[in-house]
Amino acid sequence: MPNPHNELFASKPLEFFKQNSVVPPSDGGQTQVDLKTLWQDTTGVVKYTSTDKVTEATIPDGQRVVWVNFERMGKDRNEAEALTFKVSLTPKADWVPIHFLPWRSMKVVHTTIPEIDEKDLGHAGDTNPHLFFTAAINGCSVFVTGSPRNPAVYHAGIDGTLSLNAVDFWRDRLDEIFASSGMGSPSYKEVNKSDYVKDDQFLDPRTTETAKRYEDWLRSHHSGEFGIQEVKPWGCVFGIRYGRLWSFYLQENATISYLRIVRKKDVVKKDVHGKTVLFEKDTGANIETMNFKKKFGLLTRKHTLYASVHRTSRPMIVREFYPSGNAKITVSDEYRAV
Repeated sequence: MPNPHNELFASKPLEFFKQNSVVPPSDGGQTQVDLKTLWQDTTGVVKYTSTDKVTEATIPDGQRVVWVNFERMGKDRNEAEALTFKVSLTPKADWVPIHFLPWRSMKVVHTTIPEIDEKDLGHAGDTNPHLFFTAAINGCSVFVTGSPRNPAVYHAGIDGTLSLNAVDFWRDRLDEIFASSGMGSPSYKEVNKSDYVKDDQFLDPRTTETAKRYEDWLRSHHSGEFGIQEVKPWGCVFGIRYGRLWSFYLQENATISYLRIVRKKDVVKKDVHGKTVLFEKDTGANIETMNFKKKFGLLTRKHTLYASVHRTSRPMIVREFYPSGNAKITVSDEYRAV
């Protein structure tokens, strides 16, 4: 049976991203060739990693294209109920071919998408597809440079922390790549963590301007239905070729944690590892209890409020960052609502 997510992604990709939060995997299974060392830690600013060197890596030409199959993630995942995909290095029926750029800690991983000949437009899907993904981003920076006909894409990140400004750090590494390649100082467009996961202008270090506006909208749109606990932003980078020219986008997503009041008769108890845990009968969602006291004349009675705990993910906005960086694609309330 055909996968409807695959079909929508292949035929109407922007509509696909307006309807679904997407979190790519970290690895497409491709090998990577290290080119050179860009930086080595000499002052102990790298934490929790297995290496203290940043190297440039590239994807071999024969492994740029992979085939993907979308599936829905569970409610227990960090990006609850978002779409992700499996990756195959060989063609599979009904799977969608894409250009895929994986990720490795302490590496700047690079690929250059080849230009498509005009005669191949419309029928070069398996060798030069019109769709692109890079791996999941969680504080990473993604850079795009060069001509929209054959752009170069770089994915830079670390599995751990740096006692440095990460945005500036990865820009410096990219400048080293350009300088050592004799490219001078070409212009580039980028997505970094301040765009999708953490904006330092806010007191809350875990939010962005888009997420704050979205949280305000959720509270007003769903007022009285449930209580919002957290709106946690995250992002996804993808590309679409229109004719012979590429555009790259940031999809800004959020995972929403919220509580919904339930009746006591809809609460069931289960023994989990020797402890009594409460669940909602119909959904299986965990139940949290809130105790309060209420006065009735001279009497004070204790009341217990039961609330089911839910988590889900939604797209907030899709915006182009290369080549122009001006276009914003609005996500309708139908798909933003919880």
